[in-house]
Amino acid sequence: MKISIAFVVLITALLAIYTNAQTPVPVVSYNAIDWNSMTAKYLTDDILLVWDTDGYVYRSADGGSNFVKIETDNVLQKHKTILVDPVYSSNVLLHSASTGSGNTTLYISGDYAATFTTVVVPDITFKSFVTHHWKSGYLLGLAGVSAYYSTDFGLTWQQVFKQSIVQDIVFDPHRDAVNPSGLFAKLLLVDKSSLVFSSDLGESYTSLLPEVNTLEVRKGYFVVYGNGFNLWTRSNYQPYNNNVMGFNKVEFDLDPGTVPAYYTFLDDSTSAIWMGLVMNKNDKTGSIYISDSTGSQFTLSLENVNYDNGVYDFAPQYGIPGIYFSNILTNPDAGAGKPLLTQSKITYQNGGSWSNFKLPPGQPCPACTYNFYGTSVFYDPSRQWGIYYSHESVPGLVLGNGNNLKTLSNKPDIANIQTRISRDSGLTWNVLYDAPSIYEFGNYGSIILLAQALDNVYTLYYSFDQGTTLQSFDFSVKSVDVKNIITDPDASGQKFLVFTVDSTGISGIFTIDFSQMGRRVCDTSDIETYTTPVVLGGTRIYSRLAKLSNCTQTSPLPGNDVDESECTAEDYECDIGYTEMNDPANPLVCGISQNYVKPTYPPAICPPGTKYPITSGYRKIADDICIGGVSNQYEPEMKDCPDPSATKSRGWVAAVVILVILAVIISGGAYYLYKNPDAREKILAKFGVSKDKVKYSSLGFKPNSLADDEFGIEDDDDAQILDDNDF
Repeated sequence: MKISIAFVVLITALLAIYTNAQTPVPVVSYNAIDWNSMTAKYLTDDILLVWDTDGYVYRSADGGSNFVKIETDNVLQKHKTILVDPVYSSNVLLHSASTGSGNTTLYISGDYAATFTTVVVPDITFKSFVTHHWKSGYLLGLAGVSAYYSTDFGLTWQQVFKQSIVQDIVFDPHRDAVNPSGLFAKLLLVDKSSLVFSSDLGESYTSLLPEVNTLEVRKGYFVVYGNGFNLWTRSNYQPYNNNVMGFNKVEFDLDPGTVPAYYTFLDDSTSAIWMGLVMNKNDKTGSIYISDSTGSQFTLSLENVNYDNGVYDFAPQYGIPGIYFSNILTNPDAGAGKPLLTQSKITYQNGGSWSNFKLPPGQPCPACTYNFYGTSVFYDPSRQWGIYYSHESVPGLVLGNGNNLKTLSNKPDIANIQTRISRDSGLTWNVLYDAPSIYEFGNYGSIILLAQALDNVYTLYYSFDQGTTLQSFDFSVKSVDVKNIITDPDASGQKFLVFTVDSTGISGIFTIDFSQMGRRVCDTSDIETYTTPVVLGGTRIYSRLAKLSNCTQTSPLPGNDVDESECTAEDYECDIGYTEMNDPANPLVCGISQNYVKPTYPPAICPPGTKYPITSGYRKIADDICIGGVSNQYEPEMKDCPDPSATKSRGWVAAVVILVILAVIISGGAYYLYKNPDAREKILAKFGVSKDKVKYSSLGFKPNSLADDEFGIEDDDDAQILDDNDF
């Protein structure tokens, strides 16, 4: 084995020397690493870690040209976890394989895995770890049904929720959280799992949600999956506005009684959440739903989305918000063994509307479109071709494998499959390579590296002019199957890792280095501005390298700018409970869905000082920035939330006013009766009280009346003083 590896390295070096004498080519190096996964953990652009199938960790400090197997405690150790601090990547933790002692041995580095400190945690066997999302050095560890907390990236630990059975735990991901030690935990309480929150490491806690299963922290949202079809979301950016710390129960626009088989969180790169719902376990398709900006109210965006190999054909166009790619399955009822046919769709309105990838005018097939393979193809062992691919450091550039026919088959005629490139976010396309391939961008798009994906190969191809021309070079003395090509996460460097497997099953990593090819350094004249189509109510203006620049960019490109557009119907969609109606005379008409019950107003959660919307059946697409235009036709009516204190104050004033009115009425009535004795007598008589009849229910007899005609008591002048003889 060692002889064969040395032979491969020698021949590769000689081949590189010979080829360099002819034409400039990138420098190729080879490392015989039986890699565990087709990726690496980049700590910087040049320092990276790779894990092999035996659990050994390799470190490179030169972008992957050379790897050294990491030693801890001066010996080679197998590790089952590589943990990198998301805030400061210089902090690295290796968790060694269990020895059965009941202790945990951790190896902790603060210098990008160059050196390590050994930490033995006695009587605790950790099974998993959780990093803090915005606070460096903070860790959580789960061991059995207990949880532990560290603020020094694992050097010391203390138990949290000491009196509880902990099933899962995460840090509060809210970006404005005052207390970085705020913890959400899934605890077993009275035979049921509940979500709780604690601000004092579990000494006390508040119960928030009942019967929860899984906690998932994403970039923009904290998602809690419950039993059955219960789901809660909470924004990591918006302030709390209810009594369960901002969690909102998710509602989907589904027919009553409809319960999906399972659902998948797809994306939250804008303020909206994308979810995929599969209705039956054996379905080959799912439906894609998108939320409003609260992440809780979902409406249908696209049906019959291809769901194959456990994944959806769905992806954002990275770097430009609101553009998404998807494939719909056109023959979901195809029988066993029959090819599945897909058609590609794109949205420039965050799912508000979808369209085909149009061919240029004048094509012989009017019904044909560009179609591309989605994420599912990469998980198909028989293909593993490049997917519809974009990168945030290369705005507007997209690569894809596909055809220009009516549909795209999972069992295609290979002669129809080509690799294409777009420089305008998918509006127009050009052929880059005349076969399926696997590819990657580098150095802000000034380099594209690709390999043919049908067979084992000796040759790689590269472009310095964004696909206008391709150059080839041999990188291996024996043919290998290229499984993946990666570069640093920012796609800023000039080195690529090529993960391969040869015909005997031996894995290896080739590093392709373009930094020695003598290209000039880019200057400002090599930078162009790219203006997107109108996306989410405006155009985005990006800086990127010009197509024919053929230079090396040594620093990040300038940022982007935004130009708002006037609102049109395309900036709106049907609100939850409403369905788009077919009306040729109007671009968007939403009618109330059958069985939908309108909400009551104001809503139950309506903090004083805020406003609540009364929907007209429409809502602006999440993250849309349009202004003016037709907005007054679609925007909801906004009303102030009631203020309880103001309500109490108004009630007190109203009570006083009522009492004053009653007092005036009583006084006026009394004065009237005083001046009109006949009326007074009639009223008293109605109540059984008069000068003739006075009721004394407790005495049982009637006294002599003092108000008879003989006394004339109504006239003061005729009044007489009575003595005892008169009785």
